[in-house]
Amino acid sequence: MPMKHFTFTICMLLSMVSYAQQDPIDTDRPDQTESVYTIPLHWVQLEAGFNVQQNDAHNKEYYSPTLLSKYGIHSRIELRLITTMTTSSTLIIPQGTTYKTALEPIEIGAKIGL
Repeated sequence: MPMKHFTFTICMLLSMVSYAQQDPIDTDRPDQTESVYTIPLHWVQLEAGFNVQQNDAHNKEYYSPTLLSKYGIHSRIELRLITTMTTSSTLIIPQGTTYKTALEPIEIGAKIGL
């Protein structure tokens, strides 16, 4: 029992001296949403997502991960890099399921707040 109290006390003391970031993070989930805000100067923000698409009864596509990397080069400008790894599965009877994995074209861009 005393060890639990000691651990709790240490955690409480450490939480008092720790600081959270002041600004909230506004995310652009890759291929889902687009935020109107840019990230602050010299910040790096990485966002990842996973999607599954059923094309028909025998074909599926997995997008894993879709990674959006952002870097703030000005208070109103950010550089963006999007990478996506795609895996396609196809059921071929009687051989079974075949898989094909590829890196989609890399997208490079910028977002400018007007």
